[in-house]
Amino acid sequence: ASARVNKSMVETVPNALEGSFVVWSIADTGTGIPSEQIEKIFEPFYTTKEISKGTGLGLSIVSGIVKGHKGFITVQSTVGKGTTFHVYLPEAQV
Repeated sequence: ASARVNKSMVETVPNALEGSFVVWSIADTGTGIPSEQIEKIFEPFYTTKEISKGTGLGLSIVSGIVKGHKGFITVQSTVGKGTTFHVYLPEAQV
């Protein structure tokens, strides 16, 4: 999908930039992420998994790549229902 990000979204979404973006949405129907954890999930080494079940680097790496391409990620999650990540990358200017 594509989306036009305007000033009001930039003011409410961390790291958002104005412009035209291609948007990928990735959703699951897992356990969801509690709201108090959403701010932390992109931090390096943050994990809620037991030792040896994850490094806590996956979302941090993805976030770094997306930011490096002047994009951003939003997260919507409901505990017990699942999570949706929206990845915004700028449309190519041709």
